[in-house]
Amino acid sequence: MQTRKWEISIILILLLLPLAGSAMAKAPAPGCFVTKATDTPEELSVLVQQDSRVAARYSSHFGMSPASLATYFHQHLTLTTLTRPGDYETYFIGRNGHIFKHMVHLAAGTKVFAAEDGKPVIIARCGNPMAKTLPKIISKKPVFFESSSNATQATVIPELETPLPIISTEPLEVLPPTEPEWKVASAIQSPVSPVLTVLPILAGLSVVSSGSHSHGNVVPEPSGLFLLAAGGFPAMLYGFRRNRKS
Repeated sequence: MQTRKWEISIILILLLLPLAGSAMAKAPAPGCFVTKATDTPEELSVLVQQDSRVAARYSSHFGMSPASLATYFHQHLTLTTLTRPGDYETYFIGRNGHIFKHMVHLAAGTKVFAAEDGKPVIIARCGNPMAKTLPKIISKKPVFFESSSNATQATVIPELETPLPIISTEPLEVLPPTEPEWKVASAIQSPVSPVLTVLPILAGLSVVSSGSHSHGNVVPEPSGLFLLAAGGFPAMLYGFRRNRKS
């Protein structure tokens, strides 16, 4: 009977060993910032919001509020691995609860949470910071706003009851140029007297007649011809203006 109990106990222990091993593997070691292991930045953000001890540790180290830290971890950290081994400066929690700094050798392939510029800032398995301050935000994730259900109505312009007049596109008639008003006025106000036009003609005839009596051959003198032309031109101009006026 006792042998049977021992067999059952051994079987139960063998069944519970894998569960215990996985729980121990996820349990953080002493000196870790987190109280339980986190595999993604989202899990770390949730832990900061739910565990006041974790929030207080990160807030004291980075100098930020727990809400700002949770937002930063969720939006601006990514899970990655170290490409080469090296000694890194890290921070841990001492036995008295204070934060201390020391150098830790990390192998290539170690999982870390890195910022947008690729700089590792937190060791994933223990949550211990690898920097004193968080890098500045390079880019912000786009924020999408839901479109309003009420569609914008188009403005309708009402038709005019009275149609606008249509402007003719036919070419305008070009009138011939007219004389300036001042020329017409001067012509009307100061007409040429017929007496003045006859005087040069009579003088020209007298010159021509005197020349014909003194010589046998009638050859008009240049001065006589000039007087005839001077007397005839005003007479012609006076008659032309009277015809236009009538």
